[in-house]
Amino acid sequence: MVPDKPAQRQAHAICDACVLINLALINELRLLGALDDFRFFVPQAAVDEVLHESQRKEVRIALEKQWLRKATLDSENEDILVQELRPLYGAGESACLAIAQARQWHVVTDESGALAAEIVRRVGPGRQIGTVAILVQAVRRKLLSVNQADAHKAKLEVHKFTMKFRSFAEVQQAE
Repeated sequence: MVPDKPAQRQAHAICDACVLINLALINELRLLGALDDFRFFVPQAAVDEVLHESQRKEVRIALEKQWLRKATLDSENEDILVQELRPLYGAGESACLAIAQARQWHVVTDESGALAAEIVRRVGPGRQIGTVAILVQAVRRKLLSVNQADAHKAKLEVHKFTMKFRSFAEVQQAE
C-alpha cells in the first residue's frame, strides 16, 4: 500500500507492465508523478511488454514528463538474478524483481500468486504496490474524486481487471 503522507525522502518503486497498462487504459499515468512519496522506475523489459501503441505512447509521455524513469540493470548481481528468475517469470517481472531485490525497492505490480509470494520472499512483506493502492491514494489526496475513480474502476473491469469492492468510497476509508 502507498503510505498516506509524503515521506521526507522518496522511496523507489519499480513498475511492471500490468500497472502501466492499467493506468494507461484510464489515462492516469500522471498519478505516478503526483504521488510524491515514491519515485517510480521501469525497466526496458517491462516497457517492451506494453504492446498496444496507444498505451506505449502514454508510457513514452510518462517517461518524457519524468512521472516515470528508466531503470537499467546496474550490476552483475542484478543480471544473475534476472537469469535465475527468467525461467519462472516474464522478462519484465524478472527485471523488476531483480532490481527490487538488489536495491530494496518496492515492486509495482498487480500480479498475485507465485510472483506476489516471491516478492515477499525476496524483498519483504508490504513491498508490493498495485493499481488499486495507487487509485486509493489518488482519491485520498484529492487527485481524483470518488466518482472519477469509480469510472476508472468500471473501465478497467471491462478490460478484465476486477476489484473486490463496489466503490472507492468504501476502500478510501477502510485502508
